[in-house]
Amino acid sequence: MFYDGWCPLCRSSVSRLEKIDFFHLIQYRSFRDPGIVERYRLDLSKAEQRMLSKRMTDEHYVEGIDSFILIMSRLPLLWPLIALLYLAKGLGVGQAVYDFVAKRRKIVPAGTCTKECAIRK
Repeated sequence: MFYDGWCPLCRSSVSRLEKIDFFHLIQYRSFRDPGIVERYRLDLSKAEQRMLSKRMTDEHYVEGIDSFILIMSRLPLLWPLIALLYLAKGLGVGQAVYDFVAKRRKIVPAGTCTKECAIRK
């Protein structure tokens, strides 16, 4: 899973996911880390708009709501929510809600937020 390491919401979400990833089935990478975009051949414009994920055996990346579905499929505690996400996707609101939240998240470039910063991790 590739997330925005400059986004406090994204970092917080990854921290929560790591706590329930009991079998360590997900690799978490900030696309903002040096070399990640090149190493994994990420589309930077897509990564800046939506979370990207892929299975280790696939070449194809999924994004946004599909990324959430893929991640939840690897976390047994979240399996009950997968049907809800598929329903939201099928009704056409899943991606719209994801994009609504993603467009309103805060981006804090590395090194610009001190402990006095109003946006917390």
